[in-house]
Amino acid sequence: MRLEREVRATTEDLTDAAQNFVTMLARPPKPQGIRIDVHYSPSGGFIGGDFYDFFWLNPRELCVVVGDVSGHGIQAAVIQSMARKVISIGMRIKEGDLREGLRFANDELAEDIPQGKFVAAMVGVLDVVSGNWEHARCGVPHPVFQYADGKHEDVLTAGVALGLKRSSSWAEAIQVHRTNLEPEGRIVMFTDGIIECQQDDGEEFDYAGVHKVLERAKLDDNVPEQIYLAAQAGHRAVDDVLIISITREQAELEDSGTLMGFFNDDTETMFGAG
Repeated sequence: MRLEREVRATTEDLTDAAQNFVTMLARPPKPQGIRIDVHYSPSGGFIGGDFYDFFWLNPRELCVVVGDVSGHGIQAAVIQSMARKVISIGMRIKEGDLREGLRFANDELAEDIPQGKFVAAMVGVLDVVSGNWEHARCGVPHPVFQYADGKHEDVLTAGVALGLKRSSSWAEAIQVHRTNLEPEGRIVMFTDGIIECQQDDGEEFDYAGVHKVLERAKLDDNVPEQIYLAAQAGHRAVDDVLIISITREQAELEDSGTLMGFFNDDTETMFGAG
């Protein structure tokens, strides 16, 4: 009976810890004119190695993180929590410089995570007023951009996963992609869980499945949810599923001098506006 009580208590503790990891994930912000949708389904129920984050670098630049930790379970959940923190610290202290912010994160993770483990990630910075966007990809699947005319494009860039080793030359392999998210344009980011979902014909959902969803998606659609349903990921996914879309719904405001009026209450609180 004592052993049973100890096992039950340990299970309850692990469940609470797992739930806490999920609730610690950032809530998508809602800047005016920008729609952000997220679908996240950990394969283990509560515990997942995939992660995401949103945080403000300044009153108009939003940093977006999509990540995937090698392995599963409690260890992966602990590492993803570390990764979120060091990426946010690196991006803030390096003032939004993607290459240097990720260099900082890589060095910190390489010192602390178990040998052989790594963190795949994509980090992007969006100017929510002008629509200017830049990102660096380090090991996760490449994003898909959709334009106002409905056409879509896969954007491949070079980069190495974080945490494998500390090296002064690590960041030199990172390619930064810069563009402008035009009005009615969209960025879709994801980890490999969704594209690896095997379909009835034996083939993976892959990018072809993502493209088909985008071809019929409307401006106000929840694209991550549509992709998840199209892949039948609820019963086909064998890994964590994380999908994020960012849609620019309107053009730059003419009066960008009063930026704080452009944001929602959460952002104003963060920067002390009011």
